Amino acid sequence: MTTKTQTRSPLVQIVDDDATMRLLMRATLEKSGFRVTESSSGEEAISTFKKLRPEAILLDVLMPGMDGFETCKTLRSLPGGEHIPILMATGLDDVESINKAFDAGATDFVTKPINWPLMSHRVRYMLRASEAFLEIKEKQDQIHHLAFFDHLTGLANRSLFKASLEKALLECDKAHKKLAILFLDLDRFKTINDTLGHHIGDLLLKNIAERINRCIRETDSAARADQDDSINCVSRLGGDEFTILLTDLGSPENSEKIARRIIDSISLPFNLEGNKVLITASLGISTFPLDGRDSETLMKNADAAMYQAKERGRNCLQFFNKDLNFTVINRLPVAENLADLGLD
Repeated sequence: MTTKTQTRSPLVQIVDDDATMRLLMRATLEKSGFRVTESSSGEEAISTFKKLRPEAILLDVLMPGMDGFETCKTLRSLPGGEHIPILMATGLDDVESINKAFDAGATDFVTKPINWPLMSHRVRYMLRASEAFLEIKEKQDQIHHLAFFDHLTGLANRSLFKASLEKALLECDKAHKKLAILFLDLDRFKTINDTLGHHIGDLLLKNIAERINRCIRETDSAARADQDDSINCVSRLGGDEFTILLTDLGSPENSEKIARRIIDSISLPFNLEGNKVLITASLGISTFPLDGRDSETLMKNADAAMYQAKERGRNCLQFFNKDLNFTVINRLPVAENLADLGLD
């Protein structure tokens, strides 16, 4: 015997301080197959919305305390309230009230006395329009993700990184602030691909992306604690190349600390489907405005610094300008362990 999966009917929230009006609305909507929840004030409506997440809201304008306009604005500001259909109802039929309702974020507006036979149809129409809108938005979000994010790691891709960098350059130039680009390339990644297979190589790239992100989140948390407005971005350019954008830096030394944290994190062992994998990274740093004032120059110089780090032994970081006092060459013992795994 087969059973059909029953979909629950939409939940509609009625917000009105008039108990008789709520009763009439409930009877009309339930007769049409909707589920109903009631709120007698704007404050209660906000609380109920957070708990039950209705699919549509019928909202009275004239209520004591928080009126319908203020309630509507508040609902729109809540997570999940941006696109929910809101039908506002009032005895006011002047143009000013209608405009005020739409300015507050109402989807539609009806005046009292309400045409009850049409009420359910209007609600159903709003729900259909909302569903169609959300489907279009979801497709747009998917297209956007494919265009600007790396399919393997979920990081920003080259296009998004360049756009973020150029935006940050404009802001830093106006505010006379510094930024840094970290260009990271894995050491001997091809050996791991050839030895353990591309599947393990892909898993390694995904895990490395997660470790870099964790390092940057720690940086963001520290920035927020200091009331910093840093805008950071992590990107996979392709293959085993990653770039990191760090903004609002007090000095190049700050980028060095973050870069060292990333290198140290990557050098820790990875356990990938039973395979213990050790790998290191070489990292180059260029800074604005010292090493360039445009995105192309800064990227090129960070890339050059990364290759210089490889020439000096790998598993280290290098600033583009060799004369900087902050140039760091830091060989770690992890590289010696690669030979033990046959990955050197």
